[in-house]
Amino acid sequence: MVVPGQPMQQLAVADPAAAAAAAAAAAGLQSEIDPDVQEFCDHFGIDARMTRMLNDELNKRPDTWEGDLLALWEIIETARVPPGLLMVKIREMQNGTFVGKPKPDKDVESLAKKYKLDDTAKQRLCEVLAKREDKTGP
Repeated sequence: MVVPGQPMQQLAVADPAAAAAAAAAAAGLQSEIDPDVQEFCDHFGIDARMTRMLNDELNKRPDTWEGDLLALWEIIETARVPPGLLMVKIREMQNGTFVGKPKPDKDVESLAKKYKLDDTAKQRLCEVLAKREDKTGP
């Protein structure tokens, strides 16, 4: 509320993440958004705050960056509410539980060939095995 004769004070922001993003923008600390991330977010109608969050999380994962973004394209493509599902996937990245597009190893390749698995089944098997500590046990 503005009171005549009093200096204007900063308004409290209800969303702390938005406040942090605004503070970083004001301080000029934000890095450039990768063009591929921007294209992805524009395609799915993702807002600037989530675009920044996605860019930051992907930059923390340079070894799997490309595979992660490819996996996100496939996952978000079928979403009823793309921003909602993307937020879930960003949280998975933050928690270390997100698995992008892992490359199939020799064992998975031979299994896929033996049982005539299609590419989707082979990819899902790779994703499940990537989350397991013991990849050969029961």
